[in-house]
Amino acid sequence: INAYIFPHPPIIIPEVGGGREIDAGKTIEAYKKAAKEIKEDNPDTIIMITPHAPFFKDLIYITDTEKTIGGDFRRFGAPEVRLEFENHNLFVEKISSNANYSGITITGPSHKLIKRMGISKDLDHGAMVPLYFISKEINDFKLVHISVADMPYEKLYNFGECIGKSVAEMNEKIVLIASGDLSHSLTWDAPCGYNEKGAIFDKLLTEYLSKGDVDSIINFDENLVEEAAE
Repeated sequence: INAYIFPHPPIIIPEVGGGREIDAGKTIEAYKKAAKEIKEDNPDTIIMITPHAPFFKDLIYITDTEKTIGGDFRRFGAPEVRLEFENHNLFVEKISSNANYSGITITGPSHKLIKRMGISKDLDHGAMVPLYFISKEINDFKLVHISVADMPYEKLYNFGECIGKSVAEMNEKIVLIASGDLSHSLTWDAPCGYNEKGAIFDKLLTEYLSKGDVDSIINFDENLVEEAAE
């Protein structure tokens, strides 16, 4: 019934920012507005796609089998801020089934490879930051937690179609959230240093998104993406 793209700087969490969050006032304002919209939509389920959950080149990670899924901000000095949600196992099964049928491999924390790697089952900050603001308005929804993967854009788009097919098979009100960043090179003190291509990348991507120009996103200049440090 609705979809959003959210950034995820932990500093906007007051318990983490300790006052510094005021520097991201417009972001916080937008977050609060979106959270109120989601409350009005009153979704049964939220699908959260994040770049900071386990990340692979050849498969997509979805939290499966777990009855509940939660996390905290201990990595950012605020372990007292903890969130927990019901994991929507049936929905995860549908997405996994549709993805496997399309030749896209899915894995989760229950897989023996993941267990052997010792990967945490907790929600990552890419999911936790949006959920912090949303849960201030509404928290009785089920959650589906998905990681992006280093796959060709077209294959990721195909996976998005698998999510869409799964949504159509569920008799529920569903909101999708993509947690992500734009470039990491807008200023000299940016994580990857300054590159003038960062602003060009940001402008193009937001333009393509506003127009729903899927072809331009799928065929984005890979060199520009790399120079923008995205």
